Parts: sequence; C-alpha cells; structure tokens
Amino acid sequence: MQIKDGTGQGAAWRLTDVGAGDVPLTWAFERLVGGGYRGAFSLEWERAWHPELAPAELALPAALC
Repeated sequence: MQIKDGTGQGAAWRLTDVGAGDVPLTWAFERLVGGGYRGAFSLEWERAWHPELAPAELALPAALC
C-alpha cells in the first residue's frame, strides 16, 4: 500500500507533508489492519517533482507513528 497525503481534488490536488493533508490516514490504517491487512506500507516522497515539499530528512521523521 502506497501512502500519500494532500489537499484538494482533481486538478486542485496538492501533496502535503504526511499528516498535514485531508487524507484520513489514521482511519484508513485502522480499517486496513482491523480487517486483516498484513502487507507493507510505503511512502514515496516526491520532492524531486514537488520542490514545495519539505526535504525528506525533515518531513519523514514526523510521519512515523
């Protein structure tokens, strides 16, 4: 399962730091794990294509749960 967070919809979609967007990540994780999902979660940090995002060394430690 690949994880991203952001705000907006369609053409207005913008990536954000994980946890700073509108995606209900906690809700989704709870349902997946509660439903028996035992696979991997991954985060593709797209700063190379979205330079407005924080550098990985700043953004990703904050995303750890």
